[in-house]
Amino acid sequence: MTWGLLTRQCGKKLGIVSNKEEVTNAFQYPNAPCDSVVVMTDVPHLIKNLRNHIVNGQSIRIPPETVVQFRLPTDVVSVEPLQRLVEYQADKELKPAPKLTSKHLQPSHFEKNESFPGVKRFQPLCCSQTTAYG
Repeated sequence: MTWGLLTRQCGKKLGIVSNKEEVTNAFQYPNAPCDSVVVMTDVPHLIKNLRNHIVNGQSIRIPPETVVQFRLPTDVVSVEPLQRLVEYQADKELKPAPKLTSKHLQPSHFEKNESFPGVKRFQPLCCSQTTAYG
């Protein structure tokens, strides 16, 4: 049994739901019925899941108000612009994104399960902020 499966089974028993129709990320605290326990994902795993969603060819829609607020050119986040960039810079000496390669857009099964190495640097900060607000 993997940690992911164990976590999902535990969450299901506690009433944690996350799908297109419903999101419930809290359950009643056992010793204090008026309090709730809020379940959150850590930032490295959130970014890993977003990356995997995009490189698997799935698109993410951004709410219209966010598109307007940040003057974004589109409301869709997808892998296509990254694929075009990799193709564009393939034969260039000076590359706009020198560390971005086709390998990043087609990760192996094991690479999909890893969080970004660079994101791991944020983990202590995320933990300290969670503690501060917890």
